[in-house]
Amino acid sequence: MTPVRILHISDMHGRAGREKEAWRRQRVLGDAWLRHLDELTEEAPIQLVLFTGDAADWGKAEEFEQATEFLNATIERLDLKRDRLLVIPGNHDVDRSLEADCWLAFRRALANCNDLLSVARWMSGGGAPPGFEKHWRELIFKRLSVYREWACGVTGRPELAGTETTLGYRITLELPDTSHPIHILGLNTAWMCGDDNDSGKLWILDEQLMRIATNRDGHPLRGFRLLLMHHPFDQMADGAQCRRLLKGHIDLVLRGHLHNEELEIWTDPDHSVRQLAAGCLYEGWRGSEWPNACHVITLKGLEEPVEAEVRFRSWSARGGHWHDDNALYQGVKNGRLKWAFAAPVAPAAAG
Repeated sequence: MTPVRILHISDMHGRAGREKEAWRRQRVLGDAWLRHLDELTEEAPIQLVLFTGDAADWGKAEEFEQATEFLNATIERLDLKRDRLLVIPGNHDVDRSLEADCWLAFRRALANCNDLLSVARWMSGGGAPPGFEKHWRELIFKRLSVYREWACGVTGRPELAGTETTLGYRITLELPDTSHPIHILGLNTAWMCGDDNDSGKLWILDEQLMRIATNRDGHPLRGFRLLLMHHPFDQMADGAQCRRLLKGHIDLVLRGHLHNEELEIWTDPDHSVRQLAAGCLYEGWRGSEWPNACHVITLKGLEEPVEAEVRFRSWSARGGHWHDDNALYQGVKNGRLKWAFAAPVAPAAAG
């Protein structure tokens, strides 16, 4: 089959009118970025662009407009349709000025809650548990209303906007020359973000995660399973529990948030999962002087044990260009690192 090539980008922190040094952003994400895309496609076309959060900086409409301009230019240069772009929210995509009192009350209630099962069921459409107000669920999602409208518009996919009882989505792509689909699972880890002390106080909720990671009968999805999330699991209050639940349900996790590249492997006697952090496209404070980065991921052989290659790309502040980066790990050569996955979960036999 034709290899699947994915551009993984994250954390551009659009500031729009608050940008005091626009030339720095333009230097990284202007013509040099487009030349960088041309270089990437010299090898082979890119089929997907996955953005793992923080399109905006304060969750304001004009910041998302800036992100739209950049992402539209990116997919146009790659000759892709809008629906080949998928996004998830980050903490900076939340408008923290909205419903601040509700958010604080909600966070305190979660911190003191001894019945997370009831909370998970409520957030999936059930009744409010003791200690929680019925209207909180609606109000908490108002803080992401601008993001949700933007996500639907920039991708052309209404399902990415979500609902007040949905903290994620699943997009299944049937690719030519293979009977194994690719499932893109988008998880909203930012819904409870509200200040600069969020770590350890954010929640995934198991029902929200497993709803997108299983079929309607509760079984693992058949094919290659790729999870998008903004925060690392260790910053989520229920991250350890949810990571355990993903055993046998996820093949690769892509994330953003910490602004540094990282390839992490979780392993135990039964299963292993790789998590790949893309770094950031444009670090808000250090700007063009930060080691801004992105990745290209190539998946080969979806009918067999999957071969994967990640190509690390970084910005050279001194040279003013994007380049292959060998600095992250010793095994990286020409910016590339390869590994193999177990065989994908096969489709059920007809009968």
